[in-house]
Amino acid sequence: MLKKTGVIFGLICGFILINSKLQAQSYYQAAKTTVGMPFFIAEKQNKKIYVIGTMHAGRKDDFPFKDKIQMAMSITEKLLFEISLKDFFESPSLYEKYQCNNCLINSSSPKNYALFKKHFGRNKKSWDIIQRMPDWLAYRYLSSQSALKFDLSVFYGVELNLMRHVIQSPKKVPIDGLEVMAERERMPMRITGDLLTAKLENYFDAIGQDLNGQHFQELYNLWRKGDVEKLYHLQLAQQMSYADPYLDSLGERYIRGVLDERNHNMFRQIMSTIARHKTITVAVGAAHLGGEAGILSLLHKQGYQIHQH
Repeated sequence: MLKKTGVIFGLICGFILINSKLQAQSYYQAAKTTVGMPFFIAEKQNKKIYVIGTMHAGRKDDFPFKDKIQMAMSITEKLLFEISLKDFFESPSLYEKYQCNNCLINSSSPKNYALFKKHFGRNKKSWDIIQRMPDWLAYRYLSSQSALKFDLSVFYGVELNLMRHVIQSPKKVPIDGLEVMAERERMPMRITGDLLTAKLENYFDAIGQDLNGQHFQELYNLWRKGDVEKLYHLQLAQQMSYADPYLDSLGERYIRGVLDERNHNMFRQIMSTIARHKTITVAVGAAHLGGEAGILSLLHKQGYQIHQH
């Protein structure tokens, strides 16, 4: 179970959603009618970047890919994921290496340990797993369990199905990563102390009110509509609410690290790659596309004309 949940941690890091009525940003031309996963074409002179907003887990009826995505894959020179194929398949073992005897009790405050025990203590199998994790990893494991209960499968994640498409295609497109997995995994370690307490209390409260299913359903619906702006802003609002009243310190640094800092790091790699090619495809989590520091906005600032399809 831990290996299965490890692969989808990127999906559920804070993806609990609330209602919003945000308008599409001016840095891209939104599609008049959008059905299916987010797909954008960014063009500048003789350069073209296809951008796919992914979910790392999904459902069978999300596929096959729409025709324009299949067309893009037939002519792209390189496919960029958040992480490389090697890191993608080795990622579960990265979580296992952080485990140790009595990790949870040694890393948690008494209050946080009590919160974990209250939720997991009656399930001996889960509690045995959780006790071997440091507190930040235990929180991510907890979050991943909600995604599994929502009936999302890694087997139907966008990245995995893009890999299958490439393997089955006559054209073998090279695949590379925008981030190094080991570096990315240092970010969750910023969730410490009071910030983690706030997150846990809010999360367990949502479980008590049976809100998690509703939240994941809304996330999934937004993704199917291609609404990356609302998805980004709702994720940000949720993370901000968890951080209160610690927003000016730990909360702010963690939120900006997960969202803006990673976007800028990935964008530098995108620019480096397109400098050597004419056509590439970028497939990253949909929440990384929206917002003023999102991938689409950063492309626009570099002079790319962007249209949603």
